[in-house]
Amino acid sequence: MNACEASRARLEPSRSPLIARQPILDRHGRLMAYELLYRGGRLDGRESDTTATARVLVESIGSIGLAEIAGSAALFVNFGRDLLHDPTVFDLLPPESIVIEILETVEPSSQLCRSIAALRARGFRIALDDYMYRSSLEPLLDLADYVKIDVLASKDSLEREVERLTLRGLQRLAEKVETRAEFDRCLALGFDLFQGYYFCRPETLDERPLAANQLAVLELVTALQDPTKDAKALAHIINRDVALSYQLLKLANSPLFRRRRPIAAMQDAMVILGLDSVKKWATLLMLSRFASGKPSELLRTALVRAYMCSSLAANGVSAGDHTFFTTGLLSVLDALLDRPMARVLSDLALVPDVTDALLGDACGPVGRVLRQVQAYEAGDWSQAMASNDSDSLRAAYLEAVSSADRVLAQVL
Repeated sequence: MNACEASRARLEPSRSPLIARQPILDRHGRLMAYELLYRGGRLDGRESDTTATARVLVESIGSIGLAEIAGSAALFVNFGRDLLHDPTVFDLLPPESIVIEILETVEPSSQLCRSIAALRARGFRIALDDYMYRSSLEPLLDLADYVKIDVLASKDSLEREVERLTLRGLQRLAEKVETRAEFDRCLALGFDLFQGYYFCRPETLDERPLAANQLAVLELVTALQDPTKDAKALAHIINRDVALSYQLLKLANSPLFRRRRPIAAMQDAMVILGLDSVKKWATLLMLSRFASGKPSELLRTALVRAYMCSSLAANGVSAGDHTFFTTGLLSVLDALLDRPMARVLSDLALVPDVTDALLGDACGPVGRVLRQVQAYEAGDWSQAMASNDSDSLRAAYLEAVSSADRVLAQVL
């Protein structure tokens, strides 16, 4: 084996790094960017060289396509010191779409600052990751566009950290925001951007009864999941809701399905698209009625989970694709309704496997797949890889992201 072959063999575990994205939202819940979460090392039990891993990651972004990963949003990507000194690494990346995150472990030097200034001159934006003040970082602050503060690590000094940055005109990004209370605190402190899964959590644990219109939607969702309903009965139920019937027929005739002839009636849709397909899309459209005032990223998260659950379930699990897809969709019900999941499910008569999965039980096949998908979404790679190899996980996730974006372009 020559030197080139040996080098290639060492890099093989990182050839297809696991990739996920975490949304970055503004103060009004609008999507502003994604951070790229990735893992390229330890797939074979050894820690891969971080520079080699990052190089493979950059190649992956180029081969997959930035639009497939982030759509039209900007993408925050972590880079270590060695890569920041190598301008050729960035030749594959469009400067207008990439924010270079400088890891907190990087110590500034005059050479490093020159390299970062050169990248900034090419159009790349710069973010300081996991920022906590120390005087040595002053040169990097002068080059930065964004400063990211870990709200968990800085919870006792958050006010002080924000105060130091106030006069610099930098965009302040609160990361690891996991609860609405943390979001509200950061909002009050003047943060501009927010990262974390707070938007997937209920805003309040509200014990007031659900409104009549909310109950009506949940009753229809229940009917859609009833395995005893045949196509004729389901078509009758959907046709009673004129808005839902119209939306479904509009979706059925959209470019998503590429029909040669128009679908004019709900029963035709049942035959042409299939009963399970109509159930999926009807459930999504009903959930979208709860989404007013919520970040659009919440429905996108639900759809990515639904598609990924469905894809992973196809790898040998006996329950139907529709069950897994629906479970992924319904996994954000608590956040949509601002109620604890147990409270929401008390108004829904779902099959036990779905109910158990939504309540956090990972013992059944549906719950196991949902937990795996949520772990992947959060970048918890060891948990995500519990029962699937990295290639199938990566493929399932990227296809789920692409499918979710296509659907939401028609629905929203």
